[in-house]
Formats: sequence, C-alpha cells, structure tokens
Amino acid sequence: MTLYLVLLPDGVTVDFAADAHPLGPDIWLVRTGRDRSRLFHDLRDQFARGLPLMVAPLEDSREGWPKFKHLAPGALAWLREEKG
Repeated sequence: MTLYLVLLPDGVTVDFAADAHPLGPDIWLVRTGRDRSRLFHDLRDQFARGLPLMVAPLEDSREGWPKFKHLAPGALAWLREEKG
C-alpha cells in the first residue's frame, strides 16, 4: 500500500475506490495498492479534461507524513489508525 496526497479540481467529487480521508474540500490522503499513474488516471477519468489534478506519493511512516494543522478533523487519527 502507498500513501498519496491528492489535490482535486475545486468542487469535484470522485470515487477513490480506496481508503481515503479528506484534509480539506479538495485535498485528500489516499492509501491504495495502485501505483501513482493508475491512481492518477482512475481519478482523471471521473471528471472533465483540462481540470487540474495532482497525485503525489508520500512516505507512509510517522516521519514521512505531512505536518498539518487546522485541516479536516480526524486526519492524523486516520493516519495513525491505518499505519499503527
């Protein structure tokens, strides 16, 4: 499983078909067995072409998790729950 940071176009809703947790309305943490390219294309195919999309792998360890504050409730708990 790989942890990704995903930035979606403003207001777009997608089906991640994986374990995901929002950090904000358009930014998500996603843990999946798909590689970066497959996740990118699976997401991109769910909305109109020409809209921005970012999929960035993160190191899935406490040291590799992003630092954040004042984002969606439960994100850090979600990371800890999944990874232990």
